[in-house]
Amino acid sequence: MLQRLIITIALLGASAAANAELYLVVRNKIDATDYVNVSFLSDPRMKTRDACETERKAAQTTGFQIFSGTTVLRTHGASSQMRYSCLESRQKFTRQGSTRGSGFTYLVDVQGKRFTATPYSTLGQCQAVAGRGNQSSETHYCARSVQRLLR
Repeated sequence: MLQRLIITIALLGASAAANAELYLVVRNKIDATDYVNVSFLSDPRMKTRDACETERKAAQTTGFQIFSGTTVLRTHGASSQMRYSCLESRQKFTRQGSTRGSGFTYLVDVQGKRFTATPYSTLGQCQAVAGRGNQSSETHYCARSVQRLLR
């Protein structure tokens, strides 16, 4: 009975991992503000954590390799901190640059090597839920994105 339970738990974990997508999450926080912009970058060529880590390191030094045609919002005239993380999520997003408009607001919650993005209508609503003191946290923050959450 215990062995059957262990096998079931292992299969459920494997199934959840199989449904997860690997993202290079790019977080750009403008200094001395609560404003954060986030990009969720995913590509079929980036299937392993090693491939993501290679892309993360390249983005920090020489520039994107896989995402070479991708434009990540950068600030002009203001200093900001760019953070790159390889994270998994069961959620799917539109491709970078595939949507138009002013963007979307998410509460991004990172737990270990996984993240979830909860949509909000406005940045103010998100910040009311997250709490302004949490804005500087790299694991729990409100952010704007040009990418729409698909599911």
